[in-house]
Amino acid sequence: GLSTTQALVRVQRVRMEGSGVWSFDGRAEQKSCHFATPPPSREQVSYLVVEAGVSAEGWQAGLVRVDDLEWHRVSFLRKSETPVVVSQIQTHTGGDWVKTRQRSVTTVGFDIKQEEDGLDIGHNTEVYGWIAMPAGAGTMSGNAFEAIITPNEVTHEAYTVPFTSTFGAGMP
Repeated sequence: GLSTTQALVRVQRVRMEGSGVWSFDGRAEQKSCHFATPPPSREQVSYLVVEAGVSAEGWQAGLVRVDDLEWHRVSFLRKSETPVVVSQIQTHTGGDWVKTRQRSVTTVGFDIKQEEDGLDIGHNTEVYGWIAMPAGAGTMSGNAFEAIITPNEVTHEAYTVPFTSTFGAGMP
């Protein structure tokens, strides 16, 4: 049967191949306290790749190295009025389960940290990639997108996030 245990995608080995093509390795990883039988099944994964810097549309992206479990302030490359921030660990330097957390998003930056599976006693240095985009709806290369900031209402209970845009049949 299929596993119903939550997992996150870990990215590692972001690199340019000898042919000049960029690639990365990814895998589904569960929290150590939630090892399920069966383990995560084969999953379809979506991803977004952008270069570090600032786009004409106001999107910006960068990298930050984190070597502890404390909060670190990241400054935007350019001020952003209503930024929506997404981050992802770009390395896999240790055996412990870890994910990113963000808080205190302002017009000039945000706080980021790595969080382990409840242990939070130390972790190897990891590299995080982050992207900040203006809140709202638009298109990128002809594809519709919506970047949303929820109110401080999201908890462990289901919370409905309404879209303001109409999306095509490709929505799940």
